[in-house]
Amino acid sequence: MHGAARVTADVAERLAGRSARPLVRVDTNDDAGLARRLVRLVRGLLVVLVGAPGRGSLYVGGAGGELVWYQALLVLLARVTRRRAAYHHHNYSYLHERSAAMAALVRRSGPRLVHVVLGDVMAARLQELYPGAARVLTCSNAGLMSPVPPGDAPVGGAFVLGHLSNLSLEKGLADVVASLDRALDAGLDARLLLAGPCSSPEAQALVDDVVRRHPDRVAAPGRLDGPAVDAFYRDIDLFVFPSTYLNEAEPLVVLDALRHGVPAVAYDTGCLQELV
Repeated sequence: MHGAARVTADVAERLAGRSARPLVRVDTNDDAGLARRLVRLVRGLLVVLVGAPGRGSLYVGGAGGELVWYQALLVLLARVTRRRAAYHHHNYSYLHERSAAMAALVRRSGPRLVHVVLGDVMAARLQELYPGAARVLTCSNAGLMSPVPPGDAPVGGAFVLGHLSNLSLEKGLADVVASLDRALDAGLDARLLLAGPCSSPEAQALVDDVVRRHPDRVAAPGRLDGPAVDAFYRDIDLFVFPSTYLNEAEPLVVLDALRHGVPAVAYDTGCLQELV
């Protein structure tokens, strides 16, 4: 489950626990087959249309790409049926430059739509590109994360660089590998812990190559879940996240590192300048 889906699921759980009305969830995840996804999309529209006007609320976990057009229709229906609506922005792609889909969403939703953004930089950029976004609420994903009990920090030994993501060139895998190479060339006692599945043959080739060249310096355990993620952060000294992914907004892996007390270094993309 990627970061935005995790946040949306968390918000849904919190809403279910606080609302007297039944919560209806509509999952438009890309993992579903085309036919199932189309059924879900139509169901989402029907959920907004059915029921007494003005009753109930709509929460939309923001997407990117062409799905924004569908979400623009959702918020338009919420406006027509006089329902309260909130749109939770998780994607930065339409904030690098103006997007026709997001412009349509802001225009069709009207001034009552609450735009939930992840940081002050995101809020300013949203209103710069889309002045119609009148109601903006800043809520970092950090507010949805539980504190981590303090643990014992690694003592002595090699300096461990860590990178956890869907391993890809866009997420900075090549730069992570280069960081280890430069550290070793400088004579530093360094190691690298790479966690997560490879998203492409090119990424897998990079991982295989660095493991082959530095078998005693690199560990690549693949996908991690639950306690293994906590152990990953306990075992590293610095989290490295040189992502250039255009959708990057407020990566949960960086927040995870910080809440575990691990410093992070990252490129200035999305809301990262407010975190590191």
